[in-house]
Amino acid sequence: MRENLKALLPSFLACITTAIILHQLSNLPREPTNFLLAALQIVVTSSCCQVVEALGTEYNRDVIKSKVLNILQLNKWPTDIRTASQAIHLDPDLLLYANCTECCALYPPDSHGQYPQLCTHRETQGSEPCGNHLTAVSNEDGPPRVIKLFGYQSMKAWLGRLLSRLDIEKVIAETTSQRRQPVFSRITKLWAPGPIKDIWDADVFRNFKGPDGRQWLDAPPTEARLIFSLFVDWFNPFGNKAAGKSASVGAIYMVCMNLPIQLRYRTENVYLVGVIPGPHEPSIHHINHFLRPLIDELLSFWHTGIFFSRTADYLCGRLVRAAVIPLICDLPALRKIGGFAHFSSSEGACSHCLLSKDELDNFDIKSFRRRDWAEHIRRALEWLHAPSEKAREKHWEVNRIRWSELLRLPYWNPTQFPIVDTMHNLFQNDLPHHCRTVLGMTDKSSKPPFEPHDSTRQAAELQRGINGIQSLSVTALNRLRRGYVVAFAMANNIETFAPDGKTKNTTKRAYSQAIIDWVQCLNKHCPMHAH
Repeated sequence: MRENLKALLPSFLACITTAIILHQLSNLPREPTNFLLAALQIVVTSSCCQVVEALGTEYNRDVIKSKVLNILQLNKWPTDIRTASQAIHLDPDLLLYANCTECCALYPPDSHGQYPQLCTHRETQGSEPCGNHLTAVSNEDGPPRVIKLFGYQSMKAWLGRLLSRLDIEKVIAETTSQRRQPVFSRITKLWAPGPIKDIWDADVFRNFKGPDGRQWLDAPPTEARLIFSLFVDWFNPFGNKAAGKSASVGAIYMVCMNLPIQLRYRTENVYLVGVIPGPHEPSIHHINHFLRPLIDELLSFWHTGIFFSRTADYLCGRLVRAAVIPLICDLPALRKIGGFAHFSSSEGACSHCLLSKDELDNFDIKSFRRRDWAEHIRRALEWLHAPSEKAREKHWEVNRIRWSELLRLPYWNPTQFPIVDTMHNLFQNDLPHHCRTVLGMTDKSSKPPFEPHDSTRQAAELQRGINGIQSLSVTALNRLRRGYVVAFAMANNIETFAPDGKTKNTTKRAYSQAIIDWVQCLNKHCPMHAH
């Protein structure tokens, strides 16, 4: 396809480039983009044919038209935007792993591009192999297809693209050079740290040391020292609608903190590590399988560094070292990835201290029992090397600590580096509660979906319900608000069940039908209650 694109006429190539730009930069979905490609092909073809028809008789129009159509046919105008993107190397370099649907273990392809058929992962030394099928027989006469794939974008490849862009290395050098400088206090007559304006002004970043024991940023000019933040979150690909499809897909991505704040979180500067396939989140410690390829590369960036043969500013190459410090997630993801107990747990819920849930009203910071880094790793290793799953459960009940792949990084401090992200912590919880509940900043123009009924309206609604019950009408009960129907059912211990007889059905119609069935049964066994 690459050679075919080179052979295309400039007008053809311009059309394909336009479609790619709309898809990549303007977020035009794939299906509309494919339609645009087909439409452009028709437009260009018809335009060329009209030009040929307008030529004089001295030209052999049939020969020219056949040559034009031959160009379109030989170059195979792309009908899918993915084909066009691959031709000009816009898509990232992905390593596709076979992902076990049971234990989430990952398996890379062999040298021939083949995947194993069965999962051989063992949770512990005493556990049996998973044995789940990784591949399925294809409907066509081809190789077996992988049931679930996980695409991992190599950090080396992504970083190589970033450093090949003009001025990126320059702004990175400027950010790290503008660290917080000490200022002289006229009151104390001493030098003190300056104001904190960015994360680089924090003590953790300023005092972070490399594998040689020296300050991380005290490196030769030809060597780049980068620090990344790690983000993990899940979302519903079908949209967060109450009546929509329920699914959960995860995203692992990193941000280079060496970039200035105005460039740091732009989409083109965010490193998407991989997308955790759905439809459900990996359970508890299974998230470690998806982090393992990234940690393997981060260890190489830490110990020896990666030498890039050429960057935008260093034509002869440059050595790059990288580390990840903050883990920024919401509370459920933070506890799962860090190996801690769930935030609602009564013990060990906090990643920084050992306060229990009963001590949440303790505001004396000096009395907080802080977690110990070495002790945390020791207990996590005990959980990892437990001989059986039952032994792991016993260890978990006592210590509330699991193993995390991040602990393989010798510098990563699980008692200090996990951070709750601002969006979930402030914008979606604390700030709305403070504004609406504490300050009473509600929008008076917006009315609630249901106005509360006064005593007169309640009496009228109750009478309508009584009439509906006496007439054994499910439709009449459905016309009432759900609260009236549910309250009557709960007051008389009437339960509702789904057709399977096990799960409860909590719809208003189910409650109405259960009430009518209950009244009919009551009338059958006690005729005195018939009226």
